Amino acid sequence: MSYLSYLKSNVRFAFLIFIGVVTCIARKPILWNIPIHYPKSDLVMLRHFNSGIRRIDGIELASKYMDSTDIAIIPGRHTINIQPEMWVSTFPGGKHLEEVKAVSFDAKPGDDVYLCLGLRDSSEWSPYAVIVRSGTNPTQQLLLAMEKNGGCVSSSKTLPMFWTDP
Repeated sequence: MSYLSYLKSNVRFAFLIFIGVVTCIARKPILWNIPIHYPKSDLVMLRHFNSGIRRIDGIELASKYMDSTDIAIIPGRHTINIQPEMWVSTFPGGKHLEEVKAVSFDAKPGDDVYLCLGLRDSSEWSPYAVIVRSGTNPTQQLLLAMEKNGGCVSSSKTLPMFWTDP
């Protein structure tokens, strides 16, 4: 075996390991104030898109966690402060990007909570939470909530693709 073919096979192997590690890391949620022995199946998954979570129950998140997609929290009553992200094209000229608004909800073990900005048009947003019970497909519930309360991604009532997974 020549040195070049040996090098190519090692580079491919290292690349595959790198992709595997990145995939595993990217899919894990951030655990927010979870006791060490707390059952993982009882955690509530907090999901958001086009919004950054600034505080959970009055405690400010470290900047490295603010824009993470999934955050696991314990069940119960929570208040989340969110802020629109820079890429929300619904707001002309960066309008509303400095505003932070609160959403409160009461989640049970195993629930998924989807935070939506509640975009109605380019001049207003009113955030809300959609609680999806364990084992339920979120798509229909999210679409109904968006019809009533405004969009999660834009005022056009579309969903992020990764929110529609069964």
